[in-house]
Amino acid sequence: MRDREEIQFQDQDQMLQFFREQKESDVWVRVYTNELSTLPLDNMPLFAGQIMEELNIDVSEEAVKDCMGDMQMMLKFPSENKLLIVPIRYTALKTLCDRAGISGLSITSYDERPYHSVLTPAERAETLSMCLRHFKNRSLVLLRDEKISAVMSGDERDYSVMPVADLMEILMESLQERFENYKFVVGITSHEMTKADFDINDETMAEEFKEKVGETEVALDVSNVIIRLQLVTSDVGRFSATLIPSITMGNVSVRIGEPLKLRHKGCEVSEFADVCEKIFSMFKDGMKRMEEMASIPIRDCSKALEDMAKRADLPIKGIKAAQEAMVQECGVNCTGFELFYYMYWIIDYYCQYMEEKGQPLTLQQRFDMQEKAARELRMFDGE
Repeated sequence: MRDREEIQFQDQDQMLQFFREQKESDVWVRVYTNELSTLPLDNMPLFAGQIMEELNIDVSEEAVKDCMGDMQMMLKFPSENKLLIVPIRYTALKTLCDRAGISGLSITSYDERPYHSVLTPAERAETLSMCLRHFKNRSLVLLRDEKISAVMSGDERDYSVMPVADLMEILMESLQERFENYKFVVGITSHEMTKADFDINDETMAEEFKEKVGETEVALDVSNVIIRLQLVTSDVGRFSATLIPSITMGNVSVRIGEPLKLRHKGCEVSEFADVCEKIFSMFKDGMKRMEEMASIPIRDCSKALEDMAKRADLPIKGIKAAQEAMVQECGVNCTGFELFYYMYWIIDYYCQYMEEKGQPLTLQQRFDMQEKAARELRMFDGE
């Protein structure tokens, strides 16, 4: 998989096979942090072959040239009685800085600003190497697709490797036992994160939700609601292994409650089975929460939506479009459920808008917006 590439899967077995192969090809190396050092890689593609020969770099010339035009830095570390020098992927910078105990604009930014000039590759590499030398703990290095994807904390009770293939197999077994009619919808992965959607197809739960919401003042059509489960995880320190309950109405997917999480820390991947055991109760709690919100009256829904969406830092263009659609559908007033639904309507609209502009949002960007919207659910708990 190339840097910043996203791969989509329409078939469950295809996705599972991809991650089984990834699990086999991944290399995790545990080293002492003070054995790590970073080397500069100036953008000189014509000299890539010469640099590789001089430093004994055992990856493709394409990977080296790609790094020259991006991170411009390599990681040097011991592995199996030899020293490896491997280009660094963009996903590794934050975790590498964490291991070095440093943060901030100067070390992480590659963008010129009026008030800030970018560090040269030599300055950045020297700074990181100097700081890494002062740490006596251990780090866990992930080598994937010819580059360093992450440098996690590596002591025994620190970062736990939980391959996506293992998580999927555990989840699918659990779904088969509890929701035998479940269906894989779509999967998508990048170097930053992975997401897989499953329709639960629990008719009893869906009918109960439609009946109870139908008894309220909700103007939205909930007759075709779909109950959906999302698996989200990351091997580069972005997310825990997470199960998110949601409902889909039309093209809009709405989170309906608190997710289940297993942190990549001091655990075994087998413990994810215990998390999956709670899926049914997670959905019941989430559906009950939405039913309660459907009974909460909201006055001047357009203003309420604008305030909530701006607090969540959602895009203005999507907010304006959602306000118009909301007033047309619901009128001047609405319910808490509808207000929350249109938060996710904004995200769906904006994603489509950017797609049509030829500037599609990344999986990470879309997920970040959904996370911000989900936090606003807490306002209905009086927080």
